[in-house]
Order: sequence, then C-alpha cells, then structure tokens
Amino acid sequence: MVHSEKLKTLLAARTKETVSMRHLRPLRTVSRKVRAFRGMNNINMMKAFMLLGDLSTEQGNELSDEAVAYKERIAFATMKASIPDWQPPKNWNELTNKQKLDRLDKLQSV
Repeated sequence: MVHSEKLKTLLAARTKETVSMRHLRPLRTVSRKVRAFRGMNNINMMKAFMLLGDLSTEQGNELSDEAVAYKERIAFATMKASIPDWQPPKNWNELTNKQKLDRLDKLQSV
C-alpha cells in the first residue's frame, strides 16, 4: 500500500487533482508482469529472442548473413552481460555461416 500511496500522491501533485485507487489497478497488473519479466535470467531471455528471430526468418534463409548476425548479436550481448570479460572465439570471423549457426543453436538448446 505504501507504494500505491506514493504513486497516488505523485499523480495528484502532477495533475492537481486526487486520483482514485480504481485508476491505479491497471498499474498493479503491469507491475506484476514486470516482476515476472525480471525473474527471467539472461539465458532464458536469450533463448526467447533467438526463438523470435527463428520465427521471423523465412524458411530457406536460415543461413543468410542477416539471420546469423541477429543470433550472433543476441548471444554475444548475453554472454557479455553475464561474463564481463567474455570475448567471442578468436576464429569466429573465419567460420562459415553453417558453423556459426550450429554453435548458436547449441547455445539456444542449453
């Protein structure tokens, strides 16, 4: 209740009118969803975004530079966020898209 009272006070001060609790109910729902989202760890978020990338990639274009680069950005950002001194493999740029995709798919399946 303390949080909602603070929010009510801030909103009332900003709008120069009182705000009923009924107006704050949608904020409670959003707050619950945000808390559930915060509960996901980096790896699960990476998997979710990689899956979205898979769904948006047209069939037959899985090995395209764009599709591999999308997964690469997500995986590398996740690794850097989880392990501060993490570096991509030294031979990453020498690998083919098929080899890169195989490695990225292994990360997604963990």
